[in-house]
Amino acid sequence: MSVLPLRKKILEDLLAEKRLLGAQAAFESILEPEGRVTGLSHWNIILGQGFRKGCVGEIVGGASSGRTALALALAAHVSREDLVAWVDPLDRLSPQAAFHAGIEFRNFVWLRGKPAKERPLADAIGAAHALAAASLFDIVVLDFADVPERLLKALPTAWNVRLLRAFEPTETACIVLTRAHWGASPRGLSIRLRADNRRFVQTGPGCLLKRITLAATQNWPFLKTAMIDLDVRAR
Repeated sequence: MSVLPLRKKILEDLLAEKRLLGAQAAFESILEPEGRVTGLSHWNIILGQGFRKGCVGEIVGGASSGRTALALALAAHVSREDLVAWVDPLDRLSPQAAFHAGIEFRNFVWLRGKPAKERPLADAIGAAHALAAASLFDIVVLDFADVPERLLKALPTAWNVRLLRAFEPTETACIVLTRAHWGASPRGLSIRLRADNRRFVQTGPGCLLKRITLAATQNWPFLKTAMIDLDVRAR
């Protein structure tokens, strides 16, 4: 048995033990079943040395601010050689966007939640704990990008603290996507994105986003802001 299928079997056993699988698998591959940076110069301007292993970092921003694009760029770069897990409680990840970002799906595990479920966030955090305990992944993305801020604030503070501690002894970097600051490790990278300028092109009755200018702010180890100009159609 090769290394990756063996790792996936270990993960399935671990999730089943924690009762996260249910009647159907809680995750499925899209197509097939030191700090971390993206390898793309326009993102690495703000990432610096990247998201640290053993830490929880965060990417904060409103809708269409580049949160998912940055996380996908990072996941694509890492997935060329290592395993990546994406915890998606609201089932919002676009397989097409992941494909165009360059995700290597053979090294990518997508844990999909059900938006109508009663406790999607609790289950997502439980899954993140299981992934940390597995010690199989280079990065774990916890996608809370479209979760209403009131629901995140309603989560017990102890849950956040336990999540930080779960990744401390590991070689895994955890990245949380949120609308507002949720909490990162003391030395975890926290990036805030803001769309300052959007340019659209007319396409018949509608229009498409052509370019976007982002203001990206990093607050550790020192405060800095960079402007990132993205050509959306080229990507």
